[in-house]
Amino acid sequence: MNCFFGLLPTQIAQETRKMSLQQELAVWGRLPEQNIKNYLYFLYICPMPEKKRRKFGKTELYQRNMQSLVKALLWLANDSSQSEASVQVEWVSDHQMKVTGEYKKRTETGEKVFKGTTKLALWQLVEKTGNHLEIPSRQREGFSINLIKRQAEVVQNALYYLEDLRILKDERPENLKNKPYWIFTLTLKHKNASVEENLSVIQQKLDWEMSSPVMPPSSSLSRFQSLIAEKIEGFVGREYVFK
Repeated sequence: MNCFFGLLPTQIAQETRKMSLQQELAVWGRLPEQNIKNYLYFLYICPMPEKKRRKFGKTELYQRNMQSLVKALLWLANDSSQSEASVQVEWVSDHQMKVTGEYKKRTETGEKVFKGTTKLALWQLVEKTGNHLEIPSRQREGFSINLIKRQAEVVQNALYYLEDLRILKDERPENLKNKPYWIFTLTLKHKNASVEENLSVIQQKLDWEMSSPVMPPSSSLSRFQSLIAEKIEGFVGREYVFK
């Protein structure tokens, strides 16, 4: 549903872009009251179109899984003797850690090497460190059936969650983002920081996400009405001030 009727906010912006303050206010004074309402609605109420976001779990279980995965990657980065081809970790800057790997697969033309790590390799890495990733109870039904798929889904959720928090950046080329091989960087505190200090970045992001105010939909109308009452009073009649 279109948020506007009458003059569009973009048209108002185009008209006033190169004007002085006095000229701009004079334009506002000549605008019909309804057009001002439209513009204010655009600024304060109408949501901007967003890229469709992935759906993934955000409960405490998924938060623990996310931290366990990063902890395992930090462990591997601090102990290169444990490195394997399937998961390769290195600090590429003071704050960014790159995760990749090599995966060999037999094809009709022979053995082929793919760049990137896999979700199964990441699951196994966490287990290697003595930690574990938790499978949600709803997924444990029929646990023996397709266990590998359930493990992959748990790791995928952790990767999506880290990406949503702006900690993970997918470094794969666009044409390879639908492939099962992952290459990504994690932005953390510092390569010389302790594991706990680097993990604290995740907790800070989670705390910030939980404390960010979200306006309930039911309050939108009353908020809009109060803004209109306040702003219209200031705009209407300015044509007479700058004659």
